[in-house]
Amino acid sequence: MNKEEMHIDLTDSLSKGINPINFKTPNYVGCYCIGGNIGLKIYFVSKPKWLHRKMMKLCLGWEWINN
Repeated sequence: MNKEEMHIDLTDSLSKGINPINFKTPNYVGCYCIGGNIGLKIYFVSKPKWLHRKMMKLCLGWEWINN
């Protein structure tokens, strides 16, 4: 498919009310925070077990924050 055909396809789909690009973000339950509010945050889709969260805090200093 060349650029002209792609442009026609996108124009046709937009005129029909169809969005050709669908972005869906996962529903995050929380994150591990390293370095405070301005630090690194690693988000998770499922919440880790209590023991895992506690050991991450004690051993590595990573704090769990619920969304």
